Amino acid sequence: MTRREFHNNLRILRGIDLREVPWMNPDQWMRFRNHPYAYVIQCSDADYDRVWSVIEARQPERAGVA
Repeated sequence: MTRREFHNNLRILRGIDLREVPWMNPDQWMRFRNHPYAYVIQCSDADYDRVWSVIEARQPERAGVA
């Protein structure tokens, strides 16, 4: 992962909204919304995998990759 890709992933993480994480209960959502970086460090592996799938789905197409 390049530094630009890492930076973009952090931006995506900050931009995730509730409709993209319907599995989160209200407490999880509030913790995520208020502190997304801390949330992904502290959440379960299963929840991290779900958040990561949202990040992956929002990745821009790479130039030159078919």
